[in-house]
Amino acid sequence: MTFPSSARPAPAVTAPTRRAAQAPAASPVTPGRRRRRTPPGSPSSRCSRSPGSPSESPPWPCRPARSPSRTRSTAPLRTAWTTCLAGRYAPRLSGQQQRVALARALALRPRVLLLDEPLSALDAKVRLTLREEIRRIQQELGITTLFVTHDQEEALSMADRVAVMHGGRLEQIAPPAELYGRPATAFVAEFVGTMSRIPGDLDGSTVEVLGRRLPVDGEPPAAGPVDVLVRPEDLTVSGDASGTALVTAASFLGAVVRLTVRLGDGTGIKADLPAHEARALAVGDAVTVTPREQPVLVAARAAA
Repeated sequence: MTFPSSARPAPAVTAPTRRAAQAPAASPVTPGRRRRRTPPGSPSSRCSRSPGSPSESPPWPCRPARSPSRTRSTAPLRTAWTTCLAGRYAPRLSGQQQRVALARALALRPRVLLLDEPLSALDAKVRLTLREEIRRIQQELGITTLFVTHDQEEALSMADRVAVMHGGRLEQIAPPAELYGRPATAFVAEFVGTMSRIPGDLDGSTVEVLGRRLPVDGEPPAAGPVDVLVRPEDLTVSGDASGTALVTAASFLGAVVRLTVRLGDGTGIKADLPAHEARALAVGDAVTVTPREQPVLVAARAAA
């Protein structure tokens, strides 16, 4: 039987079932984003509850608690102040690649960490800041670190022990202060820092150099002409109109001025003076050079 449209019966209304009545209302979804569906019973669909709370799971997915291993692995990221960089893609890191690479290496909790010239491509200010930060992190975490570098200042300022290699052979391994102040060989003495060779005459365990007789540090070579190895800070330079040495250059280094002096025999040496003392000297002045009273390292006279 047909009815006119105005006389059609109203649709039947059925009572909601118990399951439908208990179904939760759909949570609002932000336009443009897909709502994540989590299978019932999965770990991410459960929340930790305090005592006395209902036993059944809530009808909405909950964020899972961070596992202890994940917390440990991300701790170095926060230690290396890269928390703000953790969500960025690699092309957007700009000059922070070294910091992120360090944090990623530390996240593995290695027993030994190898750093192969990690600061070579940085400008001076960033290099100094990151150098101090690497040293601080290394001490806090207690990770044995092998730091390979050609920058002597980095090696001396960061390391507990420094190893110097030459021709595939280990010349010396020692704390930085000992390596600089008491080098084991002439190569180490001239490789680490600045060293001047000054002609001297060896007599037993003493050597005469620049008019002063000094004790020899270490095992002396055979008697005869030798070169005395002296650091720039171990030489004193004073103006003397009758002196046989001549100032040929001066480099301002901040707190000190490095003078290049030519001795009477033509030997060129380096000497460091405090900036306030160096003001009295100028290029072309005649001077007298005197070594400090302390043991010196000697080596066989270098061939001309």
